[in-house]
Amino acid sequence: MQEQELAQASYDLPSQDQIAYGARILERLRTSLPSSASTSLLDAWTRRGNNLALIEPFSFRCYEATIVLTKQLEGYRDQTVDISKDLFRQSCSPLQISVTTSIEAFADQITASSLRWEAVGFYLVAITRAAGDFATIDGLYETDQQRSAFQKSIMHLSDSLLDMCLSLDCLNDLQLMLQYENFVLHSVTDGDQSYQSWRRLGDVISSLYALGYHRQGDVQVNVPNFLQELRIGAFARTYSADKNVSIFLGRPPRLHRRYCQFRIPNSKRIMIKGSDRRPLQHPINWTDHDTFSYVTDTKWAAICAILKADLLDILEEDDRDNRRQRTESVIDCARLQWSALPQHLRLEQPLRYHATQPFERDLLVGTKLNYLHTLFLAQLALVNRVSDPSPELVTVSAEILNLVAEATLLKGTLANSGTSLVWKVAYYGLAAAGMICLAILNPLRHAASSLSMSRVVQDLQVIVAQVETGALVHFQDANYALLDAATRTIKSLIDRAITGKLPQRAEPTTDISTDDLPIENDPFMSTWGQHDLQDFEADFWVNLSEHPFLIDPAELQAGVGATAEES
Repeated sequence: MQEQELAQASYDLPSQDQIAYGARILERLRTSLPSSASTSLLDAWTRRGNNLALIEPFSFRCYEATIVLTKQLEGYRDQTVDISKDLFRQSCSPLQISVTTSIEAFADQITASSLRWEAVGFYLVAITRAAGDFATIDGLYETDQQRSAFQKSIMHLSDSLLDMCLSLDCLNDLQLMLQYENFVLHSVTDGDQSYQSWRRLGDVISSLYALGYHRQGDVQVNVPNFLQELRIGAFARTYSADKNVSIFLGRPPRLHRRYCQFRIPNSKRIMIKGSDRRPLQHPINWTDHDTFSYVTDTKWAAICAILKADLLDILEEDDRDNRRQRTESVIDCARLQWSALPQHLRLEQPLRYHATQPFERDLLVGTKLNYLHTLFLAQLALVNRVSDPSPELVTVSAEILNLVAEATLLKGTLANSGTSLVWKVAYYGLAAAGMICLAILNPLRHAASSLSMSRVVQDLQVIVAQVETGALVHFQDANYALLDAATRTIKSLIDRAITGKLPQRAEPTTDISTDDLPIENDPFMSTWGQHDLQDFEADFWVNLSEHPFLIDPAELQAGVGATAEES
């Protein structure tokens, strides 16, 4: 107890250097974010249903308190040091929590006269996220270049503030939530292939472990229900992000179910344990009263992440029979959970027929894509070679591609609720497009025969046009390089498909299984070996662009001639 009191006493005495650093952050806040323009931007963003997913229940209290702070800074420029000292004093004070604490009482401890640095950090993250949705905002930026510079500047300010909070060495729920939202910000702004995004997700996972939130089986008798749900949601969203980023980058996940016990959000305390072999063999409970919300989105993301984690393990399975048996079990679980979703939360018809608000439409798209991506990974686990996609894998890829293409055409009616549309295209759309391209280019297989080539080509053309014209992504945006490399290769394939220059598949004349076809017949296809979890980053598309069927013979001959002349 004495050590805790001494530690708390040191928290109450931040150094003069810390206070001065905080004052510099406040000065940057004053000069970079005029209160009037920033309020207009944030209001426009939240009116579309957008928010920061983890802190939504008390987010507006944080925003309003920081706007008041900004106005105070504008009126009293010489008080930054005193204000910094007050913010440190509040941030170093432990939150007073009991089982009877309401969310309003919780918010009172971090806003208004008790404003903490973490609340200011949430505001900075929200402003940066909001800027990504609006091309111009009077008083903040007028061009794409200015907007990009504005986002980078405020994001770096958010980074500085987060680092300052963590330097206090008193990790708490607010800092964990700020770490998560800061990671999402870097994912949206820098792209998931950025090391900054990768490192910051690792930091969130480390904090989850440090706080013990990976072991939710322990009874928390003094924690109010709303805070327990916030912690459950923080773990669930981080668990989902860990699986999605690992799959996208082709890297191992860092948050393993084997070492965790965690609950599904808003699901009557359903516990997922590391020892469970089939944790989702029974449908998760939903009701017709479940509405479009971040809680609903988090719940579904957790369900899909559990299934994807199983598939990542299955992809390491060497025994083909066990591999198939376990994969088919996951497919059954995925379909069971999809059927358990209330009908109004499922997208079962073209998106254009859903006359709902942007936030709801975006969640409809995200929910369906997450489900289809789970089936995509399952079918990927069933094929012997990535370069030889099965008809089932090609079919689900075409379904993903079609939904992504439709979403890009209707992007004006969607909100960037959690993940941006660009992220959905890069993560879901490129994986599906890559698999379809492999199917079309492999003359030894007949998986592409199940495709409606006219629809597939049309969907691919939509993606290419959206990227080339800058309607979807700009040069300075995250994932531009990846999307640019992909669309160049896809465009080459489309051009050759339209002109009839792609190989024609002969009808099979024997009963030989396609599994027995030697991959050595196509050395190029051997680039993708057996049982690989193929990431669809830029290198994939660069390699695919060098496929013999995508190289013009005249260009190849010219290259050979030039080489001969040089020699």
